[in-house]
Amino acid sequence: MYITGGYMKIEKMNKNQLIQSIQICDKNLNNPLWVRRNTEFRIGVIVNHRAKLIARLITIGGKYV
Repeated sequence: MYITGGYMKIEKMNKNQLIQSIQICDKNLNNPLWVRRNTEFRIGVIVNHRAKLIARLITIGGKYV
């Protein structure tokens, strides 16, 4: 997806890449204009992707607050 800065698989991302992707998701989801311009489906995809990124970060020993 475009969120990750390319088409890299979540399993191949390191901690810094995961954190950066999560921050991009958070920035988009906290932006009312971005939310308004996207469909509910697209927003749901981003929320689901963010959850997968956080789960992977926890799996490899990272911590997300």
